[in-house]
Amino acid sequence: MLRWFTMTPGALRFLRRMIGLKDDFYNRYIVKCDLLRPVVEAFVANGLTTYNLFNSAVIELFEFISSVGSASPLFCLSLAEF
Repeated sequence: MLRWFTMTPGALRFLRRMIGLKDDFYNRYIVKCDLLRPVVEAFVANGLTTYNLFNSAVIELFEFISSVGSASPLFCLSLAEF
């Protein structure tokens, strides 16, 4: 069992707010510290075919990342590693 499996929706909201600021400092920090890895690992461990609040929140976070203009290349490269 992953230790990140119990990630709360509050942590996802906080991460989304940080990305939504479109501040280069926060974006580089998220990529440098690999803060998206626990989200992806918990998403995969939760099951890709299950539909629940956590999976919906993670999918919404990824859609938000893809829709953000200036921060998109940084995060897309980071997510491409998975």
